[in-house]
Amino acid sequence: MAHKNGKAYSAAIPYAEAFELMQESWDMVTAHNLSDMKKALSELEFMAQNIMVGTVDGDIYYVRNGRVPIRAKGCDPSKPMPGTGECEWQGIHPFEDLVQVTNPTQAYMQNCNISPWVMMKNSPLDPDKYAEHPYIYNAGRTPAHQRAAMTLEQLDAAKNVTLEQAMDIAFSPEVYKAETWQDRIRKALQGNESTKATGAESEFVQSILDWNRRSDADSRGALAYYLFKMELGSRSKLLEPPAELTDDDVRAALHKAEEHLKATFPPNAVFGTVFRVGRTGSPRNWPVGGGSLAQAGMATPRALGFDPQGNLMIGRSGQTSTQIVILTKPPQSWMVIPLGESDRADSAHFDDQAEKLFSKSRMKPTYFLRPKELEKHVIATEELTY
Repeated sequence: MAHKNGKAYSAAIPYAEAFELMQESWDMVTAHNLSDMKKALSELEFMAQNIMVGTVDGDIYYVRNGRVPIRAKGCDPSKPMPGTGECEWQGIHPFEDLVQVTNPTQAYMQNCNISPWVMMKNSPLDPDKYAEHPYIYNAGRTPAHQRAAMTLEQLDAAKNVTLEQAMDIAFSPEVYKAETWQDRIRKALQGNESTKATGAESEFVQSILDWNRRSDADSRGALAYYLFKMELGSRSKLLEPPAELTDDDVRAALHKAEEHLKATFPPNAVFGTVFRVGRTGSPRNWPVGGGSLAQAGMATPRALGFDPQGNLMIGRSGQTSTQIVILTKPPQSWMVIPLGESDRADSAHFDDQAEKLFSKSRMKPTYFLRPKELEKHVIATEELTY
């Protein structure tokens, strides 16, 4: 209970008396099929979040999970409500009321903190279907952010995906809508008298125009594009050029970015010269592609947050536990962690995955359901007696 200006405020959460989360978690991880998983989720002990399920039987399923109170009509839970009783909860919505879909015709789904409306193209999860209780949907026809929009295009185009293609999507450094800026640069250069006279652009500008719109670690065009975007001031973060942007604005940003590149970085600098991954405090780091560079309108499906370290940007957050599971019988799986298994600097596994896997957008097979393969790598055994 809180008091301010003669008013009292209280808060309630629907999990206050819930105590069987461990039971539901157990039921989820021991589920044998989608029916078992839905039954476990219907216990409504698990916290609110997006949950997607795939099975070896070929099912895919999504639920906007949560223990959702039934709200009285006219009460908006996004704002403080009167404590006079008319907005008291009227129970908990049954699991069947939650936003969910089983085996959509699109045959794919994706969610990286986005509205169900943009989880797939032509999504059946229309917020209008939940108009009676809009707080269950708790979103609208909100456009996908840059990372999600790119993944949506990739998954919608994907057919008969191989393991290599799945890895490429999981680590994708493709920059959504970058082609609109390339076109805008071309337009600005067409109005440049010096360019018209010589018919040539600088190597820097040409690297942007020829760029494949992937911020791969070895891409010079990606670095040039990043530097160009960062010279656009408040427009840097925009995914597409605004109408008020002038040709002079574009040419000025290109000039400043090229000068910055020449003054700050080696002659053959590429994206991975600047953007790196490695342990905090370690002198070792490696080039990495992709990143959540929203400040430059370059948030790729591969999510990486960077911290500056001199002229370098070192990956510190984001894609922490990437996994790929192929739902064969039995399932096959691959994974990577960004740095290494050990936090001991003297361990061979301190940053080996950063060097050999993560920086190269690769994964290793897991030993899940492969005990014999695991046993080949045992280096010590310790038995606990209790």
